[in-house]
Amino acid sequence: MKLDLSFLGALSRERRKRDRLTQGELAARIGVSQSQISGFEKGVKGSLGIDKIRELAGQLGIDEATFKEAEQDPLTICSGADCPTSVAVGTDEGVLFRPRFFRASSKYCQYCGDVLTRHCACGQPLQPGNFCGDCGASYLGGRSLQEFPGGRPEVEAWLERRGAVSKALLGGFLSEPVAAIAAE
Repeated sequence: MKLDLSFLGALSRERRKRDRLTQGELAARIGVSQSQISGFEKGVKGSLGIDKIRELAGQLGIDEATFKEAEQDPLTICSGADCPTSVAVGTDEGVLFRPRFFRASSKYCQYCGDVLTRHCACGQPLQPGNFCGDCGASYLGGRSLQEFPGGRPEVEAWLERRGAVSKALLGGFLSEPVAAIAAE
């Protein structure tokens, strides 16, 4: 399996800044150019070879377990409001959708067919939670009460039907470990 370069690049950038290193200083330490470090941090394929990535990781204290995580399929969410992979919750204003994170190698959601999202609008890889840790953008979606002509009773009935459909379609997906990440 290939390394998730966007994940490792973003982590490297975070660690480099934490250590108060410039891209040039880090590049000098491992014998590459500043532009190669910049490309790697942006997830550009071919910026660094695996040996240099491991050397960079050593400089920044990125351990082997992190490499194992980067070898997994990237975290994704389906941003389709009606996708059964998102958690729907009734509110006074309508329905709030909280996407469920899962790992997928496909470009499309296997449950609704929408394109999967792997990155926040700011370009950073998705991170578990309700908001992007870099720019603060919300991963939540929703439908207003006005979209339900029958008002609150229609929202309640819709949520009940959707819950049954989600449970039937997703089965074991609801108890997968990555699904638990979304609950944190």
